[in-house]
Amino acid sequence: MPSRRYLSALLSLLSLLALSFLSIYLLRPPQALPPDAPVTEFAAGRAMRHVKVIAQKPHAMGTTAHQQVQKYIIAELQKLGIQTQVQATVVSNQALRRSAMAYVQNIVGVLKGSNNGKAILVMAHYDSQPHTPGAGDDGAGVAALLETARALRAGPPLQNDVIFLFTDGEEFGLFGARAFLQHPLVKNIGLVMNLEGRGNNGPSLTFEISPENGWVIEQFAQEAPYPFANSLMYEIYRHLPNDTDFSVFRQAGYSGFNSAFIDGYVHYHKLTDTPENLNQNSLQHHGSNTLALIRHLGNISLKNTKTPDKVFFNPVGSWLVHYPASHTIVWVVVSGISLIIFFIIGLKRKALTIWQLLKGFVFYLLIFASVAGIILLLNLGVVKLMPYHRFINGVYQADLFFLAYVSVALGLFLLLGRLAFRFTSLWGLAGGVFLVLYTLVLGIYLTVPAAVFILLFPLLFCCLGATAALLFISPNIFSWRFMVVVCLGFLPAIFLLVPLAKLTAVAFALQLAVAPILVLLFFWGLGIPLIYQIDTNLRWRAAPLFAIGLLLGGGLLTAAAIYLEKPSSTQPLHSDVSYYLDSDQGQAYWASGYPKPDEWNKQFFATSEVGLLYPFYPAPATRLLKNRAEAMPLPAPIAEVLTDTIYKGQRRLKLRLRSGRQAGQLQLDIINQTEEALQDASLNGVKIPNPKKNLKEGVLLSTLLLGLPEEGVVLQLTMLQTEGVWLLLYDRSIGLPQALVKIKRPAHVIPEQGINSNITVVKKAYLY
Repeated sequence: MPSRRYLSALLSLLSLLALSFLSIYLLRPPQALPPDAPVTEFAAGRAMRHVKVIAQKPHAMGTTAHQQVQKYIIAELQKLGIQTQVQATVVSNQALRRSAMAYVQNIVGVLKGSNNGKAILVMAHYDSQPHTPGAGDDGAGVAALLETARALRAGPPLQNDVIFLFTDGEEFGLFGARAFLQHPLVKNIGLVMNLEGRGNNGPSLTFEISPENGWVIEQFAQEAPYPFANSLMYEIYRHLPNDTDFSVFRQAGYSGFNSAFIDGYVHYHKLTDTPENLNQNSLQHHGSNTLALIRHLGNISLKNTKTPDKVFFNPVGSWLVHYPASHTIVWVVVSGISLIIFFIIGLKRKALTIWQLLKGFVFYLLIFASVAGIILLLNLGVVKLMPYHRFINGVYQADLFFLAYVSVALGLFLLLGRLAFRFTSLWGLAGGVFLVLYTLVLGIYLTVPAAVFILLFPLLFCCLGATAALLFISPNIFSWRFMVVVCLGFLPAIFLLVPLAKLTAVAFALQLAVAPILVLLFFWGLGIPLIYQIDTNLRWRAAPLFAIGLLLGGGLLTAAAIYLEKPSSTQPLHSDVSYYLDSDQGQAYWASGYPKPDEWNKQFFATSEVGLLYPFYPAPATRLLKNRAEAMPLPAPIAEVLTDTIYKGQRRLKLRLRSGRQAGQLQLDIINQTEEALQDASLNGVKIPNPKKNLKEGVLLSTLLLGLPEEGVVLQLTMLQTEGVWLLLYDRSIGLPQALVKIKRPAHVIPEQGINSNITVVKKAYLY
């Protein structure tokens, strides 16, 4: 009866939606414990006290607020009776795209164990980006360490030492982690744990594991109360241009893992990353896992932490399964056999033919490419309708955009699938999907075998479900038995692919909006038998009402998301402008990294042009929107000669460099006439790493020093006796000269993120 078929389709749809939402819901972090929780437990309610102090204001290295946060952490560790020291040193990072050095001040606390075994290093960075209070990144990590230390002190003593490392300079180039590799304590580290934040919400995902991870994964799965991790996340992460402090230790050969929450990306590195916007459940997840793991790892041997790699993932919620990576080939073969059995039975039951299978293969590829291409075009159009949107910032309506794009993509998938059914059968198209996905499984296995599980198990169980349906149910008659059998086979696809699509949308937003749609195209392809039943029985007079409704709904949701994205005090616009002053020439400039002014910073660019900031910098690399500005009488950076000696044809010049404005950053451009003239250059005894660059003015050696201390640093140059040298200093401070800002920044406008936004740069040239 039509009504029964309609009811069957409607219930099928509701069941799939409920299971899909359940798969996402199970990714939620644990409930935060209140401040009065037992003293031996981690309580986010207590840890938030630390977050509120640490994230009162932006505290980038080299600022007064940074020093205040440092003092607070030291005081809290000392209250707990934990041995504490500050590792202050200059360190360079040659892995960055430009030469950079930093004066870091790592905070190191050691909770002594009862024996002399290997130590656990647990770390988070206490510096923030220049324009964010950093509640999520990484105030939550720092607070989690402090609350974990308190809970450990309240419980029984451990056998192994626990080193609490609060690194400095992570935001500008992992400088603190690199500096700690020079610390004597590093020789006794057995395992490393790092806590990070790429947002302010969501579960704490263990997204990075050290190589030879078998033993580490076993301990993590066994002892973490809420272990969210999979080997696909690490494979994705290691191909992205991102690093954290953990990367430094992983590259140095240490075992361990790296955890972060990533939802709320729009607040990442922004002025809106405040304690009020931080999800306490995410903080609880950080701390619950960290405390449990330290209590376990603190009482076992950490001498042998490397065993053969494992594949690991969460099939449902926080249930973490793992198996040796060497077993992957077995599952690939089993999946291939199940696919062959499906083809044989389908042919015998006359549910498909070879020709229908081949057409299904081709049509699925065409549907896949068409839907993905249309979503790409839709996203380009959406971005154009939001003129001040920048991919690096995310969007406030991320969930609404995701739902809108999913609706449009599914509507298109159904319409194109309906067209495909005119040329092939249901099982021919389903078999074509299985064949495409198995081809991908083989390709992934040959390139990144640790990631193959994400398609392998959904494909395997869908093949088994489809085979069972063909064996026991007529291939051309839909019934409750058919729905139940196929749906059971579809469960792994729901609980693996739907959460992956959601996490991908969270991670990339509009920057790569097609990525979650690609995952869902795999998901919908595997669900062709169910989707066909739903779509067929929700039609009216042969009209595809379901598909049309999805397209219309997706269009309305997209329009609503664009409208709701408009700036306000709770979802502010990110604006970029900086001030550059040449104190010698008495010339100044406004500059922005974006060619189009926004509604607030247009006041600085009345007669602007796009070009290089030359001759302010002798070798500028970035084209900027720039305009002349009034020259303010700001104090220039200071170079004071300490010694200037000549011995055996060599000149040794020692200078103290500091900022008259107490700026936290200092760029040095050293120009000699020839490459051989400058033989050595160092800051506080650390060699400046940048290779030299030939200019028409001479040979340039340049570096940027971050975290400039108030007393300054010592620059030592070794040169040929006959050569002079130009020293160009640029001290960089956060903020603009307020006397020149005619229209004050309104509540719905905040500084753009990054080291080169909302800064004042003052240049001074010295000739020696």
